[in-house]
Parts: sequence; C-alpha cells; structure tokens
Amino acid sequence: MIISAVLILDRPVPFEVLRTRFDERLRPYPRLRRKIVRSPLGLGPPRWEDDPTFDIKRQTEINRLAEPAGRAELEDFIGSRMCEGLATDRPRWRIHYVEHYAPRGAAVVVRVHHCMADGIALLRILLSLADEPPTITFPTAAAGWARPGGARGRASRSIAAMRLVARATGNFARFLSGRGDPRTRFRKPLGALKRAAISNPIPLDDIKAIGRALDATVNEVLLCAATGALRRVLERDSELHHALVLRGVVPVNLRADEDLANLGNRFGLVFMPMPVGIEDATERLKAVREAMNRIKASPEALAWFVILRTLGRVPDWIEALGVELFSRKASLVITSLAGPGDPLHLCGAEINDVMFWVPSAGHIGLGISMLTYDEKVLLGVATDAGQFDTPCDIVAAFEEEINALVQDVRARAS
Repeated sequence: MIISAVLILDRPVPFEVLRTRFDERLRPYPRLRRKIVRSPLGLGPPRWEDDPTFDIKRQTEINRLAEPAGRAELEDFIGSRMCEGLATDRPRWRIHYVEHYAPRGAAVVVRVHHCMADGIALLRILLSLADEPPTITFPTAAAGWARPGGARGRASRSIAAMRLVARATGNFARFLSGRGDPRTRFRKPLGALKRAAISNPIPLDDIKAIGRALDATVNEVLLCAATGALRRVLERDSELHHALVLRGVVPVNLRADEDLANLGNRFGLVFMPMPVGIEDATERLKAVREAMNRIKASPEALAWFVILRTLGRVPDWIEALGVELFSRKASLVITSLAGPGDPLHLCGAEINDVMFWVPSAGHIGLGISMLTYDEKVLLGVATDAGQFDTPCDIVAAFEEEINALVQDVRARAS
C-alpha cells in the first residue's frame, strides 16, 4: 500500500538545495514527522508518535543510474523500489533523488505509505514543493453532505449518516454475495517483482477534441482508452469475448479542501465496469459514459467510505478477510486526476512531467494512473510480474487507442 510518484526535471539541482526545500515545505504537516508504534504483544491498536530522531537526511537519499539513463532505466528503478517496504522505525515515506536522467535532466521519486495520507492529499503536497505552489482543488463527492452547520445541520447529518450506514450494509452484503471478477491474466497468482511504465506525453487538446466530437468528458475518454488498452493486451488470450467486463476500483475524493493539513485518508471507492469485450471504441465510450452516470447518481463512494472506516477498527484477521474478499471482486485499481495547467519549477529547474502510481491490495496486481499536467496527459502503469511482466505493452496500447480515436474524430470532421 505504497504510493509512488515522480517529478521529472529539465536539469539537475544540488541535492542539499533540494533537501532544504523538502524540509521547509514538509515540516508543516505533523503526520509526516510521526512514526507508527505498535503495542507490546500486539494487544492494542497501533498509534502515532512523534519521531524524536526525525531528520530530513534520514528520509532522503541520492541515487545514480548507469549512464546514459533513459526512460527504461528510470522505470526499472521505480519498479525495483516498488518491491521494497519502507523502514518502520521512522515516518513511512522516502524521497529518492535520481541525479542524472535523460540526458541532461534529473528525477525526484517519492514513496509514501497510504497510512500517511490518501493520493489526493499526497499529490497536492508533492506539487506544493514547487517554487510557485499551485492552487489546486479536486472535486469532492462529500462536500455538500459534510458541511451543514448548527443543530439542524447536525441532525440532518445524523439522519444522512444512518441512511448511509443502512445503504452501505446492503451494498456490502450484495458485494460479498456477488461473483468475483472474470479469470484473465490479471487474476493470476501474484509474483515477487513489480514493474512500472510511463507513457509519452499526450496533448490534452487531443483528448478534449475527442470528447467534444463524441459528447464525453476528458475523464470518460481516458477511461475508454484505458479499457481499450486492456482489450488490446487481452486479444491474444482465449478469455476475451464480446461480453467480457472487468471491474476497476476507482478511488473517489471525499476530502474538503480545508481538510488537507491533517492528512489521513478521506476517500471512497466505486467499482467501475470496464467493457473490454466491446471492440468498437465509440460503443465502448458510450458504455463507459452510461456506467459513470449510474455511479455519479449513487452513494456508492460514501458507502464504501463507511465500510473502509469500519474495517480499520476491527481485529486484524477480520480486516485481512475483508481485503481478501474485496480484492477478488476487481482486476485493477484505476484513477484519473487533473493537475496544474501551467508548468511548475522546483528550485529553479522546470518540472517537465509529473506521474504517480496507485498502490494495490490483496490479489490486485495492476494499477493504472492518469494525470493531466501542463496541457498534456501521462499514463502510469504498475504491474505484478507474476500476472503481467510488461506494463509498457499496456502503455503502448493506450497510446494506440488515443491515436485511433483522434483519427476517427478527424475522419468524421472531413
């Protein structure tokens, strides 16, 4: 459950200068200076404690890749870090500075355990390291439900909470009794190694043009292309048929903007049907749009927030059973976020690209992340080598899907 991210810089920055920036910008968040302490013999719940030995030097390190280090070498480095845990005697995050990268740049690789914060909070913190920290707000599904004040507001929230708990209980019961995700290569046993891949930048204008032509949002176009990419890599398998649908777990932000300082986790989940069996991209996009509309009209994300909070308060063996059952109902984790529209700088160096990789849990070994930054889109894919050893194939298939949609839109216009 470790989130990985990378900032790709157009030139190297002295390591000590970067360390000073990290120290200045991360110190205002108390949780980033705390470690987890377990009770003797495991008789009580773990707790947060300030780390008396906290030092930015213990949280950062410099790495040098064999030159000339290009995209493949950086992906291998990130994948190898995904195979490693984080030290338990200090706050559970680490920053790696890759000094030389392709051919005159550098890279900052950040790894943070999910217990510290959710992906929304961590992305905002990561971007706040920039010389000109952007103002970023992410849509929240919970803002309208969480903010009413006064006695009437508290009563309204209490009633809403009770209804939500009842709905969540029903959802969870149906979820447990439902069938697991179809058996494909993404449901094979996990291995010991992880792989990571990054796409080439895709112009955001191309995605918007597809959306305008096909009456779809940017997010729907990206989900359709990701679904098509999985279809392309499954075409060689006998499991692929016209009715095949995989489930993707999509994290949904439930955090109000003012909640950031305390970090922690405030997200729900939805299970997104991904119709990989549909060959025609336009029909596939229509199916994705209909599924998104159903999900937006339901309280599924809030219901799963309640379920996740509950699992975090039960004995470990019950939590482990919940994660086991949960992970059998999906084949991947997939998320899409919108970052700043203008380029940022870190200690004077321009940040050319930003990417992150979602963590996986239980038997899920595939994670797909999509991020817009500086009017372009990047795709990040993380795989378990036991299931799928070449995430670059999914990246290439995604780029092919986008190109095919662009060509289709141009053909319609001519």
